[in-house]
Amino acid sequence: MSGYCSSCKMMVQEKYLIKGKCPMCGKPIVIEQLKLAKRKTIKYDILVVYLDKTTKQECSVTYTDVSAYNYQRIEQAKNVVSITKLNREV
Repeated sequence: MSGYCSSCKMMVQEKYLIKGKCPMCGKPIVIEQLKLAKRKTIKYDILVVYLDKTTKQECSVTYTDVSAYNYQRIEQAKNVVSITKLNREV
């Protein structure tokens, strides 16, 4: 974590503070805790029908807890015939 000293106009890391004060000018610096935004992750259960490379027959597989990123990658695969989203959305 770091804080900003307005008189020195510089960022000071918490480990360099001396009793909560700027090491250069001695002015108190408040270290603010940054709140990270929690991302909502959407995961799907999907049924993928694809063409087997060796037998050239349609096969199916069910994937659970697929993220949006992996869903897009599966859609772009060359041998995929169809993708069906199942009812459950996590």
